[in-house]
Amino acid sequence: MISEVYGKENAFQDQDSIQEPLRLWRHLFGGERGLLHVFTAVRSDDALTEPKSATFNYPKAARAAAKWALEKSEQDRETYFCAHLLDAPRRTKENAASVRTLWSELDSAAPPNGEYKPTAVVEASPGHYHVYLRLTDSIPPEAAER
Repeated sequence: MISEVYGKENAFQDQDSIQEPLRLWRHLFGGERGLLHVFTAVRSDDALTEPKSATFNYPKAARAAAKWALEKSEQDRETYFCAHLLDAPRRTKENAASVRTLWSELDSAAPPNGEYKPTAVVEASPGHYHVYLRLTDSIPPEAAER
């Protein structure tokens, strides 16, 4: 969730709150261009209900994507983004663009601090981390998956 990612109970639409996801996305995507997919839903026990998603041209519409995600988070919806850009609007494996950053979720484990130390860490909720390792060059999505 954007609000959890940035440690705010309610994210506000001020310049600071919009800058945080923009900085993360600049780090993850570098100078790449493509489609940024944002997904939101309502958490009901262990299920996500009332799903909504939107796709934004990146980097041109990154600010609009951040604003949309923060607005949904303020409505008590969980909000996520695809960790890589897309070549077409539907979030499918076939539409994955080249990958600039590798990512992983760590549940109840501390982020690594050795040779493969992440270049960005987001604590999604207490003890649950999203870790990112920015690459020097982009790689094909099939290589990133492996």
